[in-house]
Amino acid sequence: MKPAAPELKFPVQWEFRVAVEAARSDEVRNLLPGVLSSAGLEPGEIADGLRSGTGRYVTLKTRVMLPSHEAMDKAASLIAALPGVRFVL
Repeated sequence: MKPAAPELKFPVQWEFRVAVEAARSDEVRNLLPGVLSSAGLEPGEIADGLRSGTGRYVTLKTRVMLPSHEAMDKAASLIAALPGVRFVL
């Protein structure tokens, strides 16, 4: 049996990792601060993460302070809706 993941205690410092098509990464990088602001969060620095072996996908990372699980869900949904985004962690 797999142990249960620890429950998050809010507020919490969180790093969103956004997997995006490499061709759209600049567009997503430019849109991300506005999306986070619209979710009521203070946008942090956006850093490059990993690049897929084929170079087709890249990861963008940004840290934010999440006041609640609802804020996390809202931000993740808004980020996932951006063009070229494949998934959000």
